[in-house]
Amino acid sequence: MTRRMTQEPHHCGAGIYCCGKCSASLWRHLAAGGLARQEPLLTSGVKTLKAHRDGKGRWRRFPYYYTLLALSEMNVPGVVTEMRYAAGGCEKLLKRSAAADKYANRRRALAERVLARC
Repeated sequence: MTRRMTQEPHHCGAGIYCCGKCSASLWRHLAAGGLARQEPLLTSGVKTLKAHRDGKGRWRRFPYYYTLLALSEMNVPGVVTEMRYAAGGCEKLLKRSAAADKYANRRRALAERVLARC
């Protein structure tokens, strides 16, 4: 593990890192285990995510699918609420015809996983 990942994130109280993409990455690392104060940081991160809702089922500054991937790997209070908030986008994706693209298939599998937890 790199030296940077063994230290506390500079926004550690909020459970976020420098940007939305890095914050989702941090959450995935915390959810996998091995870092200090995992649960409080994840819980705080979910609260911060909620504050960034855009009113359309997405979050400002947080990439939609990568954030959903991070949420799907987490088990802290508020995660299911945020997945329910984004469920409309998952349902829309699943209504579209299936694509042969491997990334589209991964997004579909993620959408199914998220909806199963809602």
